[in-house]
Amino acid sequence: MIVDFSMPELGGLEAARELKKRHIPGCVIFLTVHEDASFVEEARAVGAMGYVLKSSADRDLVPAIREALEGRFFDSSVAAARKKPIS
Repeated sequence: MIVDFSMPELGGLEAARELKKRHIPGCVIFLTVHEDASFVEEARAVGAMGYVLKSSADRDLVPAIREALEGRFFDSSVAAARKKPIS
């Protein structure tokens, strides 16, 4: 499921919580404009398997889906980029 924090009627966090609460299998990936690390932490806390910025969706959404299906968390946020060593 691809969600955002702000969606009509049911936000992404609430949707992810409902899936988890009802034990519905599947992966949640956030596609959002929010670059702050606190949003990434919130997404992970509700069981999301991916966090993709809309500004990099063309490059990162498909890899995020692949990683999630393999059970790995994908993070394309600015916070993640800051953690990566410069080569």
